[in-house]
Amino acid sequence: MTPRRNASSRAGRAVYDPAMPILCSVSHGKRLVLAVAKGKLLASDLVGFLFDLDREKAGEYRKLFDITGVTSLLTDERIETFAEIIRERELSSPGPLALVAGNPVLARKARLFAGKAQGIRPIRVFAEQHDARRWLDSLADDAAEPPAPSP
Repeated sequence: MTPRRNASSRAGRAVYDPAMPILCSVSHGKRLVLAVAKGKLLASDLVGFLFDLDREKAGEYRKLFDITGVTSLLTDERIETFAEIIRERELSSPGPLALVAGNPVLARKARLFAGKAQGIRPIRVFAEQHDARRWLDSLADDAAEPPAPSP
């Protein structure tokens, strides 16, 4: 069964829909979005994913998007168009985005997207999920407010 793109729920459980290639989990407590795409990924799936992020009010959260399992690639033109949409949607403090692409072909597509989408949001491409998560977690630590001074 292929995961549904808008699979987050308030309880943190994933919901499945065989027609959608993106599994998404939103942690409001950690301010983190984890998304994994598999199979044939269409531009409409990515747009739907954006709507899901808006519905969850997760635009400013850190995001890890793993495309390693994608078997059908968007054209460079569609990637550039989607990147422009992402850049135009940036709010005052958009959350950082870590893209995971486990092979050279996907990595090239991810770098194309990152280069075109780069605005004020930090975007990096990784070969492994654990490296992407380490980077995102380091940004969460940097963003944490310092403790109040002791009296």
